[in-house]
Amino acid sequence: RRLAVRRLAERAADTGGVSLELVVTKEFERARLRTIAEAPVTALQGVGDVAAAALMRYRVRTVRDLADWKFARSAEAIAELGAMPSQVRLDGAEMNVAAAVDKDWETAGLGQLVDAPLHAIQGITPEGAEELAKARIKTIGQLGSWKFYKWARAIVVLADLER
Repeated sequence: RRLAVRRLAERAADTGGVSLELVVTKEFERARLRTIAEAPVTALQGVGDVAAAALMRYRVRTVRDLADWKFARSAEAIAELGAMPSQVRLDGAEMNVAAAVDKDWETAGLGQLVDAPLHAIQGITPEGAEELAKARIKTIGQLGSWKFYKWARAIVVLADLER
């Protein structure tokens, strides 16, 4: 697997510009952003086998998969809006995030959801949440602000703009 990753990185053209040495592993330091976006999540500096295995449960294999992962995107939105002051659910409010959260959490306010366990996200089981906890992600807020997800999003946005 490491050999395949190394070959992928070697085939990438050196852009001569941006350095991501603190974000990607050594094999990808000189790679094009497009190459990094299609690389395994372990191309991100600090994503080890435990985190990769937890993500694989949700078919997240590449940096692009992580950037586009619907659970992380929902968690990011909840974390961003939930951090605003006084985010409690108002009686009679029509706005809701019911499609993003488990039935037991549908009446919670965004502020409450930030600190909710991962299995509060619709589609993440308690067992899946246990796997992700091994990667130190235990709450919706932690997933939404997980640095590896943020890095993946930034890489993919810029990769799609790369000439």
